[in-house]
Amino acid sequence: MFYCNRIFSLSFSLAAAAAFSLLTACSTFPSTTSDVSTTSDVSATSDVSTTSDVSKPATPSPQGAVTQPINESNVSEMAELIIQIKDQIQMGEYDTAKATFEKIEKTWESTKGGVQAHNQPAFNAIIVHLENIKKGLEKSPQNVANLLSDLTLLETVVYRLSQ
Repeated sequence: MFYCNRIFSLSFSLAAAAAFSLLTACSTFPSTTSDVSTTSDVSATSDVSTTSDVSKPATPSPQGAVTQPINESNVSEMAELIIQIKDQIQMGEYDTAKATFEKIEKTWESTKGGVQAHNQPAFNAIIVHLENIKKGLEKSPQNVANLLSDLTLLETVVYRLSQ
């Protein structure tokens, strides 16, 4: 059962990343090459598709908590925390890795209101997958190879979202 959940979660993460990549690719290519205005519109579209404006102020979420907009710094922080978890697991520091998971969850909670709508499914998939890895770490930390493989995949997806 654990492996089925893990495989489903991994496929969902991959599907979300693929959908995001497809969305990005479709929004950056002009529909016709002969229309010069379409080409200039494409550059405007790519400007619009950036993850967030760093100068954008924090906005209240529906629950009343203040959220920070997603920007390169937030995503980089999540990626760095994923790298820390990988290192901690490799060194056998499982309790420290669990604490680092909590930092990622806090980072996500403080920023999830700032995620653009087209990125929301990918970020949700990342968090769900991280939670599944955390559960796997709690149940069977000896399965280090699979945990590291999953974390490497997540690291790639997070870096892709930051671009």
